Amino acid sequence: MISTMNSIRNTRLILPLVMACLPLQACNSTSGRVKDSSTIASTLATSDARTRAYNDHVVVLSSEWMEGRVPGSRGISLAEEYIAWNYQSNDLEPAFDSGSSYRQQFKLRNRSTFSGQGDSKVIDAFNTGAMIPGSGALAGQWIVVGAHHDHLGTGTFGSRGTEGKIHPGADDNASGTAAILLLGEHLGSRLAELGDVPRRSILLMTFSGEESGLNGSAHYVQHPIAPIEDHVLMINFDMIGRIEDGRVSVTGSSTGQGLDEILATASGDTVLEIATDGGLSSRSDHASFHDRGVPVLFVMASSLNEDYHTEQDQGWKLNRVDAARTSRFIEDVILLAAVRPDRFEFSRSQMDRSGSSGPGLSEIKVRFGIKPGNYADPVDGILVGGVSAGTSAEEAGLQAGDRMILWNEQPIVDIGQWMTLLAACEPGDIVDVTVLRDGGEVVIPVKLKAKN
Repeated sequence: MISTMNSIRNTRLILPLVMACLPLQACNSTSGRVKDSSTIASTLATSDARTRAYNDHVVVLSSEWMEGRVPGSRGISLAEEYIAWNYQSNDLEPAFDSGSSYRQQFKLRNRSTFSGQGDSKVIDAFNTGAMIPGSGALAGQWIVVGAHHDHLGTGTFGSRGTEGKIHPGADDNASGTAAILLLGEHLGSRLAELGDVPRRSILLMTFSGEESGLNGSAHYVQHPIAPIEDHVLMINFDMIGRIEDGRVSVTGSSTGQGLDEILATASGDTVLEIATDGGLSSRSDHASFHDRGVPVLFVMASSLNEDYHTEQDQGWKLNRVDAARTSRFIEDVILLAAVRPDRFEFSRSQMDRSGSSGPGLSEIKVRFGIKPGNYADPVDGILVGGVSAGTSAEEAGLQAGDRMILWNEQPIVDIGQWMTLLAACEPGDIVDVTVLRDGGEVVIPVKLKAKN
């Protein structure tokens, strides 16, 4: 097993060779959609340094060397070494063990337990963290910016794809981890430019064990580096790699008084369309902080994609340009939040808990083919954010903008409840889906195809 920082440094140095060997496509920097006529190399040739650095990170983190980054594996250890090496290279202070380590160890049941095979072996898992100390009267208050770095390995649990194949987890969540590493490169110097003013301390973190139940973030809030009451804001990146039409979802602003104003100010300096929503999903690591009374913001692409939790979640499909822009946008949010004189008064959100109920994705035998528009949608039903080609939904005539409200006359409440309905179906079944479209209800018969 490779176990030194030098091994990761060597990995980073051979990235030009890796890129030269990839006959891959890239995302158009305007629309964010994959363009057959464009290569990653040609896109990067006209991109800024942030986008190129972001590319370096996602290529490494989603490579086969990382083996899908499941906790307890050789691959996730390499990923954690790579993250720690980047912290160190940017002169960030270690966050744990009294400032001597970039890692926070915790115990986690291994992946065969997650797959239901009954093995109760406990393994060591690791969060990573680096800090940028604040100054003056606000230095004792903390802003945490995080993303989970773990994924599904070879799909032994939680997979919608083929068990035994490496699940690269490029969007989920090499994309968010790369954003943290970009912040580590740029945030310190931008904070220093603020001068001798009171500002909050910043903790950059990546979490392990998210895919198996938010385990890493749950451990951190029980064992924080400062009292949890001194954590004034948590910002979470998860799946920012597949941004379409420049639209980014930022939810949770209702959890802290003043967050809407900061988002509005920062939005004026980006070409991205920032879609804000006071609602909040419980499906990622910000939920652990929210449950302890910390205001949170959840940052992700505004629509989901069909490669989620499959071996098709690959690096070449990412919109590097807009993901790097998203990291820069959140950097601006952090700068504003760091110097705000008042704390963000916490207000508890009614979180959508659909991610913790219903069947596992691996239990569903059919593929419907929609991209839900928003995890944190407060309205009953499911907004269709997009429809994938060649799927049951497309062939039946569902459209982006439809809101699915009934499934065989049974109300659709949220994504988790709908997944339970979907899990009861077999390939070849025909279901009547009622949607809201143009102010009226339309009933659409859908013949369900088998999941590939």
